[in-house]
Amino acid sequence: MQVQEPKEFVERIHHSDISPASDPSQLPGSGNRRRGSHTVKIPSTMRAQITIYPEGIAKTGLLTPHISEVLQDISELNQGDKDQRMNKTHLDDLSSPLEEKCIVIDKQDQVIGAETKKNCHLMENIEKGLLHRGFSVVLFNTKKQLLVQQRADAKYTFSCMLLGIFPGHFTDSCSSHPLYTPEELEEKDAVGVRRAALRCLQAELGISQDQISIKDIIFLNRIYHKSPSDDIWGDHEVGYLLLVRKDLTLNPDPREVKSYCYMSQEDLQDLLDRGAHGEEKITPWFRTIAEGFLFSWWPHLEDVSPFMEPDKIYGL
Repeated sequence: MQVQEPKEFVERIHHSDISPASDPSQLPGSGNRRRGSHTVKIPSTMRAQITIYPEGIAKTGLLTPHISEVLQDISELNQGDKDQRMNKTHLDDLSSPLEEKCIVIDKQDQVIGAETKKNCHLMENIEKGLLHRGFSVVLFNTKKQLLVQQRADAKYTFSCMLLGIFPGHFTDSCSSHPLYTPEELEEKDAVGVRRAALRCLQAELGISQDQISIKDIIFLNRIYHKSPSDDIWGDHEVGYLLLVRKDLTLNPDPREVKSYCYMSQEDLQDLLDRGAHGEEKITPWFRTIAEGFLFSWWPHLEDVSPFMEPDKIYGL
């Protein structure tokens, strides 16, 4: 995976923050460090940023040996910086979810294999037809208010959410993917997908295990969608639409969720209208879910059985 932000950051260091040392006897101060014939100027507010990236960038082959040495030198300056260590650990943690295996399917939602989460969301693969299984949860409280979250702005994957896909957009309560594991591949009553949803509700929204079980998650139908996020990333899936209606205590992971709130029908319609005018960003699948399904279900949340269509795939 090409790491766009670190590359740009390295270019800024190369052009503006590395200059020939005018005095070979210059001693390193609090904001400078000599390396060979160059002095590296390090703004204190940038130190933690700089040290997040060197290891990851080196793996992509974006650095020349000289710049690699400079960044390694900068990294050495911050070995005692606690915040830097925490940030670096966080980025190291992000590599594993990118390699998790999603369930690859055909358009009839029949399993045909597995592929990494990263590869499933690259537009170059999507345009070749790579399709995977996903889910969206709509979570209502007992006041008939829908939990809507705003996805984090980050550019990396953590836990359940692929953050490079529609960052900063408003979306459903929780959406992600079942993994290619025996537990989440189980087909009967969509129990595998529901297990995946339970896992992500706990990890992403911080809902404790004693508050919710798989029995609280109702499978309604499936929706096909193909949605480019940008030239690199996109989504192409058959998504299982799942409903939860329960009062829950939330503790969302701020690395995944930028903001969240419970909305009435009127609140959601206002959000969608603002999105249509470019005032807010809405994920395309959430607009489809809201306009195609939620508003017709909303008055009947006490009994949604008439709306359960487990054999139906909309959008094909």
